Amino acid sequence: MIDEVVEPADLERVCLARARLLGSYRPAAYAHTKRTLQGTAVDRVRHESAEQRAITKDIWASPEAMEIIKSQLTRLSKSA
Repeated sequence: MIDEVVEPADLERVCLARARLLGSYRPAAYAHTKRTLQGTAVDRVRHESAEQRAITKDIWASPEAMEIIKSQLTRLSKSA
């Protein structure tokens, strides 16, 4: 999920502010929300068919996907 797009110069300030906000929530409320948001995705993965798994694997292991991932990793390593 993307909540906000910020300029690189503002990234650390915005991240720290968001972390403070999340840290101010009661742990039980935060944990419940996280489980709720992730639960649907986890259930979908756990209950997918062999055919669905094969399709997902083929997509993510395709030469095109591998090239995109490699390109993104290269960009990220240069910006670090």
